[in-house]
Amino acid sequence: MCYKYGSLSGKAKGSNKIEKEILSQMVMTDAENNKAANRMLYIFMAAGIFPLLVIFSVYLSNSGSPLLNDIATKTMGLPAITSLTNPIMTKVMDVYCKTAPILALILFLFSYKKRKLIRPYKYSSLIRSCLLGPIFYFIYIYLILCRNIELTATGRPAKLMADNDFTLFVFYSGLYLSIFIMTYFILLVPVILYQLLKERR
Repeated sequence: MCYKYGSLSGKAKGSNKIEKEILSQMVMTDAENNKAANRMLYIFMAAGIFPLLVIFSVYLSNSGSPLLNDIATKTMGLPAITSLTNPIMTKVMDVYCKTAPILALILFLFSYKKRKLIRPYKYSSLIRSCLLGPIFYFIYIYLILCRNIELTATGRPAKLMADNDFTLFVFYSGLYLSIFIMTYFILLVPVILYQLLKERR
């Protein structure tokens, strides 16, 4: 009887060890997948900012650029965040920032399969984030993309940034990245929920 008990105990320990090793390998694989997805995120962020740099460079070299003026004129009816100190450049940059969700969607399509839940995680916190995140996102998008805002008439930080072409470039880069990143993670919400439900079964 003692021999059988010892044998069963040894098998149980061996089984636990195998399970731990499998779990460890899964965690490592998930971490590698997330790193690959993050590298793609950084590449897309850099790619997204580049056109703003081009707009900034074009304006510096020729403030009366026919291309920038044409874009600003044709999109005059769109709500925008602009500055009276540089209405042409800021209008064009704002129009470009409105395309951030498109790039975020492209990134999502290329990377969603690599995104994995990072263990350990708190189930209730993730569910809360998945439910409240979209609400916050749509409020933010409405305030940023669907309203006319004059930077020189806003609070002190934005007003200071509106006085200089370079700080305006920095402002619109930050605006673009905030829209891009938030859209990307909102698109990941269904993926996260699916993975949570799959693990809870």
